[in-house]
Amino acid sequence: GYRFAKSNKFQLVVCSVILLQGMMIGFGAANSFEVHANGGEPAVWADYLEIAFCVFFVLELFLRIGLERLLFIMGSEWKWNIFDSMLVLMSLSDLIMNGMQPGSFGGAAVGRIFRLSRFFALMRLSRVMRQLPSLRIILLSILDSMISLVWCFLFIAFIMYVFAVFIVYGAADHLRTSSDEELEADLITWWGGIYRSMVTLFMTISGGCDWR
Repeated sequence: GYRFAKSNKFQLVVCSVILLQGMMIGFGAANSFEVHANGGEPAVWADYLEIAFCVFFVLELFLRIGLERLLFIMGSEWKWNIFDSMLVLMSLSDLIMNGMQPGSFGGAAVGRIFRLSRFFALMRLSRVMRQLPSLRIILLSILDSMISLVWCFLFIAFIMYVFAVFIVYGAADHLRTSSDEELEADLITWWGGIYRSMVTLFMTISGGCDWR
């Protein structure tokens, strides 16, 4: 039993189910938008398939707990095991909060928060896809670089803050002497405060604001 749970064939089955669940997440989002925007019919079968996913991962988790026993929380992969357990608990909470009712893809607001846990299930691929070590290395490298990415965002935010301060001071001086109401309205709209100025600068550098 232990060899079966650790075999490449079983891990490939789990990996395939994870990929299928990831595709169904996208389908569920598109179907939810279609229902609420255009009055389409909810895909009831997709809800039942989501329940099947949850049952599969619950059984897979219990199988590993029964086979590994203390190694489940004390072995070399205990962190991944705890992570899998949290994913299963969040999936169960998702089903409970949405009542396990057909057509519930657009359920309660709190339930939609739990739906985000499904995306984290894709991170299991770095553990189960042992036959593709290159993918595991790439994923772990990305995760290890997240702290550096956060510092980059903070540095960009600091630069935008510095420029926003200078621009707001300049806009304030111009408003004090200007008599052009149209220009004053534009200044207030785009540069009316530090936060507004930082948003405008971010829109500018990200291509979200077309200047006229």
